Amino acid sequence: MPRKASVHFIFFLLLFGGPVYAQTRYSQAAPIDSSEFLSTVKEVSLDLKSDSSLAAYISLATQRNEIVNAIAAHGITVRPNAPVTLAVTVTSQLPVVESRNVRTNVVVETTVIHGIYINLRFFVKGAALRNGKLHLVWAVPENCYSGNSLAEDNSLRKLLLGDTTLQDNRKLFVGVLGDCLKTFAPPTPPEPTSLRGLRAAAARQQAAPPVETPWVVNSWTEKARAAVDAEFARLMSPGTPVDKSSVEGVTVAPEIVLDPHFDHDDCKADDAWRSRWSSVFQRLHWPDPQQPPTITLEHYFSCVYAYGAAAPHYFGLTDAIFLREENLVFPLNGRLVRKMASLVTAHHEQMALEDDLAARLGDFLPRNIQDFLADLVLGNSSDVPPVPSGH
Repeated sequence: MPRKASVHFIFFLLLFGGPVYAQTRYSQAAPIDSSEFLSTVKEVSLDLKSDSSLAAYISLATQRNEIVNAIAAHGITVRPNAPVTLAVTVTSQLPVVESRNVRTNVVVETTVIHGIYINLRFFVKGAALRNGKLHLVWAVPENCYSGNSLAEDNSLRKLLLGDTTLQDNRKLFVGVLGDCLKTFAPPTPPEPTSLRGLRAAAARQQAAPPVETPWVVNSWTEKARAAVDAEFARLMSPGTPVDKSSVEGVTVAPEIVLDPHFDHDDCKADDAWRSRWSSVFQRLHWPDPQQPPTITLEHYFSCVYAYGAAAPHYFGLTDAIFLREENLVFPLNGRLVRKMASLVTAHHEQMALEDDLAARLGDFLPRNIQDFLADLVLGNSSDVPPVPSGH
């Protein structure tokens, strides 16, 4: 048998026959959670995008090496053209804060604030079921986002102690990357002998076990399952292009989940936050969400104050937007799995001084929601890495 035909024959057996039949059919894809995803991924291709302003403090090669070393600690290696792509976007902000004399209003000191934000996303090619039809999408079954900032030493401290800006930025980068990866690890349970541990154990015993949302495919006939299995195999054959838009075929409004985090009384959320999102879905002609919901819009918003005895004092505004869909089915390390995945994501950061916080807050969320609508309508994908060739 010619080599090419043999490869196709083996691929056919892996999909539809033999002892691994249940793990390679779309209709039998096993559900997994975040920790299982990270423990199952063994290799990724790396797509790194970083603000050029950060290169003056940490070279792009150093950033890449830090990322490679960090994921190696989780048993993941980097290989070009791997089926899973790790997209890392590093954002740098360098606002300058002026300290003025309270009597004369003369600037007496300028301070540079270094902000580093890391968005880390695992991309896979998978199939999403919408209105009975499979759509091949390039989506994100797992991601993390983290950021932090620090004030550069003033000129007097640099003169007395030396300029540590380069070392401080390197430590900041490593710390932010580590914080991001920590979100994938399951939380460490408290010691069972501690009061907190005893309370946690009691809560687990009293709590009802989590109920998995039924997968609609489980109720299908064998004939219908066989048809969707064959369609999935066709879509997943090498070279099949993904949908131009990751939301093609979506016709229902997502469930809206808003998640604010504040540490200062001056921080406020937009009063029209939820209604703005409802207006977005109306513009897209997506009606009320189905029950139980299969698509969720999650919007995280953080407003935190840079506390400390010394100036400068400033606020950090951050938001993260995720349009997620349940039951994306994709191959992972030799088997088919299904998991909730992000179809479109967005992140924004901004710093504000105390005297202009109100103006920044009034514009921050409305502008970001409007930009997200534009991305959905236009199908913008400037921050999405290419699908690996041959996959």
